[in-house]
Amino acid sequence: MSEYYLAADVVLSLSSQETFGLTTIEGFACGTSGIVYNCTASPELITPETGLVVKKGDLNQLISSVKRLKNLAKNTSPISVG
Repeated sequence: MSEYYLAADVVLSLSSQETFGLTTIEGFACGTSGIVYNCTASPELITPETGLVVKKGDLNQLISSVKRLKNLAKNTSPISVG
């Protein structure tokens, strides 16, 4: 899976019922930013360095957020665990 996260520009986690954004965290571990809806627990995972939170159903905000993150340099530094 890490190869997919490394190849991606952004991880979209657009569930409206997510309780813990494991796919978002996996993307972070590979240096890939995430975009999540504002109606779940996932916004708690997002910082200015890790991604963006968008209003559920706001397609224009989602598209502009994807474009914004795609234009940022990707953090490919390995994350140290433990």
